[in-house]
Amino acid sequence: MFGGRPYLPAKKDPSEGMSSDYYGWTVTIAASELEDFYNLENLTQIRIAARDGNGRWGGRVTRLEVTTEGGENPGTYSVSVPRFISSFGFKASLFTITDVNGG
Repeated sequence: MFGGRPYLPAKKDPSEGMSSDYYGWTVTIAASELEDFYNLENLTQIRIAARDGNGRWGGRVTRLEVTTEGGENPGTYSVSVPRFISSFGFKASLFTITDVNGG
């Protein structure tokens, strides 16, 4: 905050969606890779739980959740978005999840 107002407020960008560097990329992660990384059993869902509200798909991902039905502690857990992005090779926090398959 600067003087009671955000220093750099988000605004609509007319060029958004034009850069091939940040749009049109995909990352494929096996469910078993996520299970190993987060020490989970029987991953059933990974879901975007919150976005910042600015831009495509409702904005950048701010909260990500994984759900498991196996192991000692089944349930739904929030995971660190920055750690997830850097660990699995994402280019940015502006992404969507299109499919979840076991394996």
